[in-house]
Amino acid sequence: MQGNMKYSIKHSLLIFVSLMLVSLLNTSFAAGAGSLSDRAERWQFYLGGNYVNSSSIDFGGGAKADIVGDMGWTFGFGYNFNEKLALDFDLGWNSMSYTGTRVLDDGATTETFGGRMDTSSTRFNLIYHFMDKRLTPYITGNIGWTWIDTNIPTGPPGSVCWWDPWWGWICGSYQPTYGSTEFSYGTSLGLRFDAGRAIFFRGSIGKQWVDINSASGTPDFTNYRFEFGWLF
Repeated sequence: MQGNMKYSIKHSLLIFVSLMLVSLLNTSFAAGAGSLSDRAERWQFYLGGNYVNSSSIDFGGGAKADIVGDMGWTFGFGYNFNEKLALDFDLGWNSMSYTGTRVLDDGATTETFGGRMDTSSTRFNLIYHFMDKRLTPYITGNIGWTWIDTNIPTGPPGSVCWWDPWWGWICGSYQPTYGSTEFSYGTSLGLRFDAGRAIFFRGSIGKQWVDINSASGTPDFTNYRFEFGWLF
């Protein structure tokens, strides 16, 4: 019941965002989308949602992870060198549930378990706008790093203490978990609309590859990004 409700909320959100983009495209032509943009030699800041599709990662020998798609968030900033070429840097977060299959020590018996995986990423995005208009398609290539925390314990719980300049020494519990930082890269196609001099919208669909050393091959994830930004 709860899972169906969660899926319904995500599905409704995707429908809402899609309708918003369609509405934006319809109104943009009436607002002069074909006119020249004013983004050259200007900085930009943006934030938005990043929906990552479900995917399966094979680790060989029968071990694998089936990851359920979920919505994440991102923000970043960049610089438009001219009307067509820009460079962005962004940070993103996501938390996705997964079902894992691991092989026990006998090498033949498998065990299934569930969990939730937290990820964060940093990306440098080189963007090419196909037109110098306020409404333009664009293509992006990116490289960066993805931090993955499986939330699988790697040892017994412990405690950690740190010094706070306001409250003094603070101690709390800590559970070590398995995680790693991996090189990632990707590409995407999108559509951008500059709504005047100060605001822009853009949406894209892309593919991201994460170079996980223990995986068979290079896992890839399809993602949908919807962003709202400011030019200054």
